[in-house]
Amino acid sequence: MPVAQPSFPHLPARPTVARSRLTSQILAATARHPVTVIVAPAGFGKTAIAALVAHGSAKPCCWLALDQLAEPERWPALAAALRATPEAGLLIVDAIDSLPAPTEQAWRDAGVEGTARARLLLATRTTAALPMLEQWRARGQLAVFDAPQLRPTAAEWQRAFGRNDTARAGCEGWWGLRLAGDSVAAQIEWLRRVFLPSLSPDLANVLGAQALEPAASPVALGGWLGIGAVRVALAQHALNLDGAPLEACRAGAALGETLAAAWCLHQPALAARFVEAAFADALALRDAPRAIRLAQASGKPEHCARLLDELGWLILLGPRRDLLGDLLSGLSPQAARQPAMRLLRAAWWVELERAPVEAERILRSDQLEGPQADAIQARCKLMFDDAEGAARLAESALAGLADRDAPEALLAAAALGYACLELGQPMRAIPLLREVVSAARRDGFANLELDGLHVLARSLQEHGDYQGLTETLRQAQAHIAQSGLANETAAQSLARLALLDAHEQLQTPAPMLQPPADSDLFAFAWLVARAREALLTGRIGDAMMLGEQLDSRLLASFCSTKWRLEAAYVGIWIAGLRGDVERLRSYAGDASLPPPDAGLHAWTGAVHRAAAALLRHQAWPAPQLQALIDALAQRGLRRLHATAKLIAALRDPAGDITLLGDWLHAAVSNGRLMDALWLAPCLSDPLARWLRHPAAVQDAAVRAGAMALFARLQPPVAESPRISPAGRPADLTEREWQVLQLIGQQFSNEQIAVTLHVSLPTVKTHINRLYAKLDIATRAEAMQRARALQASTAVPPA
Repeated sequence: MPVAQPSFPHLPARPTVARSRLTSQILAATARHPVTVIVAPAGFGKTAIAALVAHGSAKPCCWLALDQLAEPERWPALAAALRATPEAGLLIVDAIDSLPAPTEQAWRDAGVEGTARARLLLATRTTAALPMLEQWRARGQLAVFDAPQLRPTAAEWQRAFGRNDTARAGCEGWWGLRLAGDSVAAQIEWLRRVFLPSLSPDLANVLGAQALEPAASPVALGGWLGIGAVRVALAQHALNLDGAPLEACRAGAALGETLAAAWCLHQPALAARFVEAAFADALALRDAPRAIRLAQASGKPEHCARLLDELGWLILLGPRRDLLGDLLSGLSPQAARQPAMRLLRAAWWVELERAPVEAERILRSDQLEGPQADAIQARCKLMFDDAEGAARLAESALAGLADRDAPEALLAAAALGYACLELGQPMRAIPLLREVVSAARRDGFANLELDGLHVLARSLQEHGDYQGLTETLRQAQAHIAQSGLANETAAQSLARLALLDAHEQLQTPAPMLQPPADSDLFAFAWLVARAREALLTGRIGDAMMLGEQLDSRLLASFCSTKWRLEAAYVGIWIAGLRGDVERLRSYAGDASLPPPDAGLHAWTGAVHRAAAALLRHQAWPAPQLQALIDALAQRGLRRLHATAKLIAALRDPAGDITLLGDWLHAAVSNGRLMDALWLAPCLSDPLARWLRHPAAVQDAAVRAGAMALFARLQPPVAESPRISPAGRPADLTEREWQVLQLIGQQFSNEQIAVTLHVSLPTVKTHINRLYAKLDIATRAEAMQRARALQASTAVPPA
């Protein structure tokens, strides 16, 4: 079989990349060693490097690209190329790993083993294709420009370059910096033993220092290395020309860490001095992320102690707060017992682990006092629903801290804002929380900013500032997306708050974040949201099932007062639709007002009790309701104030409808109409009266909103009343039978009155009579009896 003779003209054109230091090293190696090998995976530029060597060599060259030949031609072509290469010439064999069955005997037969007069430059993806490798190495005849059998994975490519396209990585000589093997220890060892020693001292030290401090200026690097800024700049220039290893290091954080670790082992004394100087600079600039990185690179407990002593609270609220636990664990036993470190440990328990019991145990057992201890205890009290205690401790912490911009002061201010909200003082909470959010954004405290946005959004909601609420939720959504804090507690709370606010506008959009799994802590809170959505969309059966799940969870586990109140809102809604008098009685309790200094939850509970009493037709006395309305207005709790005004407006269906008109104007303007559905069983008739009143025509927008609301309160077409004369019990009149059937279809008294074109008192009279005739005590029993009677008289299909 004829074989094409390899010759220099088959050499590829000169690559456009600049001749690099690596090219020069390979040229020098071919002069010293009979065999030189470039080992690198596909796409690393082996052919380009070999072509640069050929074009830059002063020796006669032959070029053989084995992968361009058919497999049976490759061994004969290699043997022919060895014979054709002139004495002291250079034979470049590209893709030598494509040779079939590369046995030692085959190499000997081809004459490769005894090559002396010609020099070989072999390009291969793996040294497994070179059986004579160890023999050449033992005789000192081999130069290898790579570690053996190194092949980066797709994940390593992604980490280094930000993409998986190995063929177009565009980094000549990158294999000198790539990850070496699967273990980090192996990567560090290879970089320390092979790569860094292959560089000049300046290049190695600048590259290692740059890996430790990527953003450092040449002046800073030169000072910390003791070589001057000019030499640093020259080294950086050379590194960027020679295969861009510096840029590759910047591109991959994992590679930068391994390279920095390798340099610390390669130049331990210089690296120690460098780290010490850079660490002091980071502390002076209060640059916590840099200081953390350098303290970890040093591995010295004293650096960790100094870091936490000076910047511990900054780290607690900063972007690397997840490392605080590791840093505390890295302290020496003596340093860990210091009061400052114990305070940080207590703060870590409450802020990151959400375990206030552990935090309080540390504070109590170590007898820790002072403003920092007060700030931690204030956060603990909030988790225990003790808003009064939290406010007192937060104020004490702020009074004891001279710097109001210090991290612990911001933490105390956030606790005070939260406490003010829980105390029912949103007007006091809002400016405090706005200051906290602004300062946290300025100082990069992403988690504190998120916490502040959550409590600020709640405060604006309770204060009835819905424009401010919408803007705050928009800011929160953008912040979560940018900071990657979707799994934080505050992020889940904000997402649920946004969904519940949409419900108040009678909308059911997709949540800002995916709700957690059912076993998660927040499953109860999201269950409330699902139940409200079912009620909004008319899926009463689903809502009842979800309500039962809420009741079971309330009995089985601890839930905060806020969540219990949210569940009570759903329970009252379901009980009102079902006419469940007994359940409404349990929610209604008594008609007493909270004490004047009561908090938000007490006033929310009072509104719930007033609503439950209204739905069971035993509304609070008018003076009591007016006192509730006045108290809520005085505290700036406008959302609850609006609900209380609606309850008062519905207290006497036949009375003055001016209060209902006032509520409609505010509710339609704000777009918050959910309370109308909450109290729907008592609203249809008064709303119909208001729509017939001359005052209803004065504002077209309000009238349109009221008309839409009235239409929504009516039974949908698919659920139009089905009244059958058949099956009527003998002791019920025809009208009583009609009323009973409508009760079975979950119609409220007001809806029954509209459907049968009778007054509400007439409906109540019919209900009282049929209850007595059928020995029924509750509306739930009436619904069951109606359905049972209708089912027993239904005609089966043919």
